[in-house]
Amino acid sequence: MLASCEGSLDGMPDAELQEKVFECSKPGLSPGMAITCDNYRRECERRRSLGRFVC
Repeated sequence: MLASCEGSLDGMPDAELQEKVFECSKPGLSPGMAITCDNYRRECERRRSLGRFVC
């Protein structure tokens, strides 16, 4: 489930990324999941810089 490479998120559909970021807002994340959530947030920022306001 860990997304270790930021590039691997390029192909993730916008709706799925939104769902993952929403799941990350829940309390009690494991350390591994917290890292994954950081990757999701970075991908959101990357898409936002391209004019795609996904999350």
